[in-house]
Amino acid sequence: MFFTTADQEIVGWFKGNGDFGKPAMNALSDISKLIKPLPYVVLSKVHDCLDKIAKFLIKNDSEFKCALIWKGKNHLEIFAKTSTTGAVSPGVKELLKAQCKEPDELEE
Repeated sequence: MFFTTADQEIVGWFKGNGDFGKPAMNALSDISKLIKPLPYVVLSKVHDCLDKIAKFLIKNDSEFKCALIWKGKNHLEIFAKTSTTGAVSPGVKELLKAQCKEPDELEE
């Protein structure tokens, strides 16, 4: 599994279900050594393609966050994160405000 960033690839190895550990950051030349069947030239083309797609996606919105994942097959997975001001979305904040009243609001 490959995750692309500007100048590095993050590679994670899967053996079965739920055993994905923290991936290591590697330069393209290091990954070429790790993955013998995939030559450096092919790996470079994959990285360039992912980089072009990422640049295209963020061209109109510099705040747009995305991740591109290629699993060595004929398709690419693109994950996008909508911009928020925090970890909790506005909808969840409103729900929590309705469900969890402040102590002074309960007395009224």
